[in-house]
Amino acid sequence: MRYDVRITSPLSGSKATISGPIRLDALHEFLTGPRDDATMRDALLTVEQAYRFVPWERRAVNLIANAVAHVPFALWSGEEDVAESNPFALQLPRLLNLTARSIEKNGRAYWLLESNRLGRNVMPRFIPAKSVKPIVDRERGLTGFNIGFSSSTRDFPLEQIIYFHLPNDDSEIEADTAPSATAVEAASLLWAANRVASKFYAGGMVQTSLVIVPTATQEEELQRIEGFFKRMATGLRNVFRVLAVRAGVDVRNIGQTIRDARMPELIAEARDDVAVAHDIPPTVLDGKAANFATAQSEWYGFYITKVIPMAEWIESEINLQFLSPLNLRLEFQSQRLEIMQAAQLEQAQATQALYNPLPGDGIIDRAEARDLVGFAMHEETEQPEKRSPNGKAGKAAPNAPDDDRRRRREREMMRRLERYFDDLRQRILADAR
Repeated sequence: MRYDVRITSPLSGSKATISGPIRLDALHEFLTGPRDDATMRDALLTVEQAYRFVPWERRAVNLIANAVAHVPFALWSGEEDVAESNPFALQLPRLLNLTARSIEKNGRAYWLLESNRLGRNVMPRFIPAKSVKPIVDRERGLTGFNIGFSSSTRDFPLEQIIYFHLPNDDSEIEADTAPSATAVEAASLLWAANRVASKFYAGGMVQTSLVIVPTATQEEELQRIEGFFKRMATGLRNVFRVLAVRAGVDVRNIGQTIRDARMPELIAEARDDVAVAHDIPPTVLDGKAANFATAQSEWYGFYITKVIPMAEWIESEINLQFLSPLNLRLEFQSQRLEIMQAAQLEQAQATQALYNPLPGDGIIDRAEARDLVGFAMHEETEQPEKRSPNGKAGKAAPNAPDDDRRRRREREMMRRLERYFDDLRQRILADAR
């Protein structure tokens, strides 16, 4: 028995009647959905589309940019910190945010140095990376940059541009691949999964379907059935409509249900891939750490493996290309971050367990303990009092002689400390992965 097959999809409406065998490619568009507008024709999103349309990619980029922009810093003019009064320091957090965001998305960022008519008050201005093209000479290499403005383009020498290019081991000029470019495939998967779900609900929760009717069905009946499915696929208000048909009409769903198509495990892996591409621990990106201790450890790993190294690299480029000729120096002070202070407190508590104020009772003395946690020993610090066996205080005793017993104790102390901090570092790095 021959049938006419009408294919109806909530993604694209219905097609003309097909009589006879159906080729596989005739169903392709209904199984995958129609092509979107001109900005979405490729299988993968662009980096900018991923940032605009994929929440996890947007959060990853903004998380890094905001973290870098909030690292405490000092701007030194000789021995004086002028960060509170210098105009450049006042706008630096905004510049850092835009710069870090551009580096994550494009692998590069640019500042244009502008001055007044007298050539004074030089201040940097952030320039979008897409507007900048390098000018390369075969003999001299990189000589400047061409910047495209809204009305024209203009060439600028290297001295007028501060550029941040991710270090590239394959090129001396081009920046390395941006983290967002590495994450774009995973971001595209997340976008497609959300797109299918939104289309499914916007289309009245009607799956892609085959409507099979006998060949003897009248054209009026075909149009009535086809019109019903078209209305069903136009929105949620038509989801509960009822259609009465004669026997012989068969409606078959194609593909998986929306529950199966979402594939939570695959979506979770794609989200983790976005995090890893940006060097962010997955639980930092999604905020789903098992407990507070794990969350604190992974946030600490995020800062020491991503935020602080990135800030220090940006700092070196700013000092080298901009501030050094002005006799200024930028210094990021990551030790002032709350999370770093918490780690220092933990280290101090561990060091305290090795120190005992009574001579000979601790593994390390006071000077060694202070040096271990980064505090200088005051020259006029009084020596601890020596207590006799009966508990009475007396004058401080001189340091113990440098004998074999002391050297063995120092070597044991160093082994314990090295083992402790090595275990702590390995645990943090393992959690960060």
